[in-house]
Amino acid sequence: MRKRNGFTLIELVIVIAIIAILAAIAIPRYQKSKDQAAITAHNSNVSMLKTAGLVKLNEMNGVGEEVTWTKEQHEKAYVDKWPELPRFENDNFDNKVTYTVTIDPKNETVTVDPDEVK
Repeated sequence: MRKRNGFTLIELVIVIAIIAILAAIAIPRYQKSKDQAAITAHNSNVSMLKTAGLVKLNEMNGVGEEVTWTKEQHEKAYVDKWPELPRFENDNFDNKVTYTVTIDPKNETVTVDPDEVK
């Protein structure tokens, strides 16, 4: 009788089952981590845009008209590279494709749309 080398069918099935279980655990965790990273990036973008808007508001000294910045129309002195709007599950951005910053010198407010995600 000859000795056979290799794995039996049951050993291969067990290995495949273990890989499937590990994948079933890892994939949802990966998606959650990916979404959390996108939310963190979005909140960082909003914070940066608000800071740039506050600098502009401070220079306006309460004088002038309301200013709106978009990706196409922003002042490069305040925002060098306009951030992209990250996508994540349940983002509730209503199909928005970019940020909009509104600077109101009369009310001394800076708003970013969409705002931070809690």
